[in-house]
Amino acid sequence: MQCHSKLCMDLISQGTTLKRQNETLEQYYSRITHLSIVSKSLVEMPDISKLCQLTILYLYDNHLESVFGLVGLPIERLYLQNNNLQSLDGIDGLEKLRVLNLSGNVISKVSFTQLPSLETLHLDKQRVESLVFDPETPQTYTDQLVHVVSMTKIRNIQCPSSVNDRYLRQKMILSSDSIASINGKPVSETEREFLIRMHAAKRKPKQKPVQLKKETLERPMPHLPPYATQYRDLILQQMHDLGVPPAK
Repeated sequence: MQCHSKLCMDLISQGTTLKRQNETLEQYYSRITHLSIVSKSLVEMPDISKLCQLTILYLYDNHLESVFGLVGLPIERLYLQNNNLQSLDGIDGLEKLRVLNLSGNVISKVSFTQLPSLETLHLDKQRVESLVFDPETPQTYTDQLVHVVSMTKIRNIQCPSSVNDRYLRQKMILSSDSIASINGKPVSETEREFLIRMHAAKRKPKQKPVQLKKETLERPMPHLPPYATQYRDLILQQMHDLGVPPAK
């Protein structure tokens, strides 16, 4: 449903550059590239289909339940976080869209196939317990799954089997303490604790091996007890590498 033309005009003029004197509405709309309609308690989308040069649109912190009138516009960045959107209807088809922020909505199923330029997708903090990625969603979009799981309330995630990342499950478990199952397979506390320890061990800086100086190696070999044989072998090997003959 489109809002009243006067209301639309007021919302647009408040959220972008001012209209010039003696400028027609068509000329004014054709100049607008950025539009901010934030925290206006909107339940319905204003009609912005005439903003033919619009590239960045801010509609966050409203009460929007649906999106319409955007397809065909050259939008590159779209910010719709903290609304009441339940699906991506009205967004699929934005060919130039690179950044899409849908954080803080009530989306439980992600399905879109016509966003060829999309680079960044934010879906964190959905007010639902389960999130399903449609199997038809292209591989290039499901690569964003690691960002999706940095959420606080999602417990179950269903992602396409076509995702080619053997470590994706590990990354998702490490990204969120709340995930209880991935593709129907439960996440046990044992698995979570093992991954946390493994990740911590990988991040621990490796100690550099001790290298003995040539002067030290030229000293006579001391008698070493049997339990120190491994150190004797190490010293002998380093002496050999440095071309130092063993002491007689």
